Amino acid sequence: MASRVAWVLDEPAGTNERLARAYREELKSAEEAKMNGGSLFPRDHEEYLRVSALFKRVTAEIEAAFPGGWTENADQQRLLNGQALQGPEAGVVWLLEEYLSHTLERDVARGSYGYLSNLSHPTLYRIAGVWSTEEREGQAVPVLNVGLQDHDDQSKMAVAAFYEILAAVINYHGWPGQQHRALTEAIDRLLPGLLKAP
Repeated sequence: MASRVAWVLDEPAGTNERLARAYREELKSAEEAKMNGGSLFPRDHEEYLRVSALFKRVTAEIEAAFPGGWTENADQQRLLNGQALQGPEAGVVWLLEEYLSHTLERDVARGSYGYLSNLSHPTLYRIAGVWSTEEREGQAVPVLNVGLQDHDDQSKMAVAAFYEILAAVINYHGWPGQQHRALTEAIDRLLPGLLKAP
């Protein structure tokens, strides 16, 4: 989610581009809700009718804001006012490679996305990597391969991304930053050196 917010608020984009990006995200969400609602409920069910109406409302708002604004690029991506919706991997790779203050090389960003995805939607290699066995007194004994450092590294990546996106949202809206500064101090106490000095 952090990459989606960062993409909408990204500085080089002007007002119309940001609006198109926000609408792309809202439409994608409405499409997913309608698709899942159609799988879970009959077409005359109250919940399906609600998500279907939401999809129609968002579609109508987009047409009113950008009449005839849908086009396709050479890769046959659907564009709204020139804005293509990033896929989940592309969005996170962009966030890690270009947006955050501590950026990563492209391959490392892609590998980080894949690794974290495999933790939340486990694959056999990630599940098998949690445990191993070692022989003790002729017995195979399970040994945990995941330590505090593993959890610490994963937490740092998530905290850094959401912290910086929160800062972007605060700046975008012009909100006072006292609570954000308090959050910064708390993060610095718990995770020293994680945040880049302003």
